[in-house]
Parts: sequence; structure tokens; C-alpha cells
Amino acid sequence: MEHPCHLEGHIVQSIFLIASNAAAILPAYWALRQKAFAEWVLFTCSGISSGLYHACDVGTWCALSFGVLQFMDFWLSFMAVVSTFVYLTTINEVHKRAIHTTVAIFTALLAITKATRSSNIILVMAIGVLGLLVGWLIEISTKFRRFSFSSEALLNMVNRWKDIRVWVLNLVKTLKKRFRWGFMTAGFIALVMAGVSWKLETTESYWIWHSLWHVTIYTSSFFFLCSKATVADGEDERLPERNYELARQDSFSGGH
Repeated sequence: MEHPCHLEGHIVQSIFLIASNAAAILPAYWALRQKAFAEWVLFTCSGISSGLYHACDVGTWCALSFGVLQFMDFWLSFMAVVSTFVYLTTINEVHKRAIHTTVAIFTALLAITKATRSSNIILVMAIGVLGLLVGWLIEISTKFRRFSFSSEALLNMVNRWKDIRVWVLNLVKTLKKRFRWGFMTAGFIALVMAGVSWKLETTESYWIWHSLWHVTIYTSSFFFLCSKATVADGEDERLPERNYELARQDSFSGGH
């Protein structure tokens, strides 16, 4: 017969592992408030599937087979991490769908093949950052195509780095306007804490660190979602373009 203290400890651990998934309410609520319905569905399903998986894992109740629940837990968690970074971009929905589809396939492969590897979370975070960078590159390349360059003006720009410096400064200004950097910093801190929690998991302390992983990873997503500032349509595009044109004209006139 199991000792009462052991039974009580098991119940406490089970409650922590299951209830800590309630942290998914934070990013899900914010996504719904911003009418980001895809992200809302993703965070909601991620929290629910994780709770169901851990309920089955501790022997409480299995809604589906253990393998299915484990796959859904890890896959949706991976997708939630990456989708948070993709959300921070302002590229159009066509490009976002392409990135999400690619990420969905790759993270599904990660989740189905040794999902519990500690290296997976580092890889998933790297994929998320890569998705953000790809989104920014697509956005920057799109804006570049809007500029009209004459061959003489282009040659003048190559000879003078002033135009490039102005463009970089405008890019920095745009990034400052686009994000609330206090929330962004808090998001990265919570993300680092999540990574540390994942890395410190052992058989004995699994329930503590994995519960903390749930709280910190969902909290980091919440902070990242909050960090995206609301910018008026075209506001962050007109200013850089206008300043760029003025700088180009000034540089061009200075060459005569």
C-alpha cells in the first residue's frame, strides 16, 4: 500500500503540472483582444492539450492515447513559440502562411521523433528567431522595391554612404516605433528562464521545473505579443521613404 505522504506528494505534483498550463490564458487572451484569431486558437489548444497530456502522464485520466497526447503537447508548444516570433513581423498574410506551413511540417517532425530531447527547445527558439528575421527581410526587400532609382542616382548612392546611413537610421526609428521595448525585454527574460527550466529538468525535479516551464514560456509569449505596438497604416513606411527621398535629392544635388 502506498504511503499517504507519497500519495499526497503525487497529487501536489500532478496539480502543479496540470494547473500551470493555465498560464496559456495570458497570450490567448491578448491574441483574442488583438483579433489575432490564429494565434488565439493555437495558444488555447496548446494549453488544453498540455493539461490533458500531463493528466494522462500522471495517471489521472487519458482523453486519448498517451502517444497522441504527447505529440499534440510538444507540437503545439513548438508551434506556439515560433508563431509568437512570426506574429511580430508585419509581412502580408501570404508570406505568413508560407512560413507557418513550413514551420508546422518541421516542428511536427521534431515532435514525433524524440520530442523530449533538451536540444529541441533551443532549435525551436532558433527557428522562431529565424522566422522573425525572414519576415523582416521580406518586408525590407518589399519596401526597397518601392524606391525609384535612376542609374545616376544609384551611382551617386554607391559613391556616397550618406544615403545608406540615413536609411539605417530610419530603420532604427521604425523598429523603435513598432515595438514596446519594455515588454520585449521582459519577453526575452522570461524566454531565457523557460530555457533554463527545460534544461534543469531531472526525474526527481521534473514536476517543479516543467511547471515553471509552462508558466515562463506562456508568459514570454504574452510579453512578446504585448510588445508589438499599434502603428497607423503606412505610418512607418511613409516617413522612411520621404526622408530617404530627401536625403537622396540632397546627395544628388550636392554632386553637381
